[in-house]
Amino acid sequence: MAQPEPPKDYSKPYTNDQYVALANKFIGYANDEGKKTIPTNVQAAFLFAAARYTAFMARKVVRPPDDAAFIEDVTKNFRRMLTEQMADKGFL
Repeated sequence: MAQPEPPKDYSKPYTNDQYVALANKFIGYANDEGKKTIPTNVQAAFLFAAARYTAFMARKVVRPPDDAAFIEDVTKNFRRMLTEQMADKGFL
């Protein structure tokens, strides 16, 4: 199956509210799936999907000159986000 071409106009990035709303859609889907199977299976699939989509975006949109530097940057951002979420006791 052919991959869809990404849009060419990135002049209108998501606002923070749109970004959080989209993330919440993904989380809602993951929560629904977590009711059907072991939640750690869903987490593993979610993480794999994030890696797969990030690699796709790197190849088709970002086109980093240095894969290792790109991976380091993505990893650093994930670590920061995960640390913030782990520190937020309000969502439990």
